[in-house]
Amino acid sequence: MHIYFIGDKASEKRIEALAQETAKNGHTATIAGTTSNTLVSCIYALFYRMDTIHVHEWKAGLCLYPFLFFLPNTPVIWTISTPPSTTISQRFFRHILPVIASKYQTIIAPTRTLQYQLLSL
Repeated sequence: MHIYFIGDKASEKRIEALAQETAKNGHTATIAGTTSNTLVSCIYALFYRMDTIHVHEWKAGLCLYPFLFFLPNTPVIWTISTPPSTTISQRFFRHILPVIASKYQTIIAPTRTLQYQLLSL
């Protein structure tokens, strides 16, 4: 299985650790978006054949959303490790999350506290 990881600078270490575990289990991992522009990584996902896309952090998930219409058969996992921090981004995220959540097969929040925060937005 080929897994394509997209994230931002804040999630770089987590993505690298996941990619190493993926490789140990015999899968192929491609890391994109941690040091380059996340938007470019999302565009690249359209042309690169992968079995699964794993997106890290809420901004990368929002960035990838418009491209998911062109990848209808590709499973996409979204890990949100930190919630939006500013009031404006929280309000925006609160209104947009129910709309975009349907395009992701799984949305992961690594702690119960964060799960409650996301559910309360």
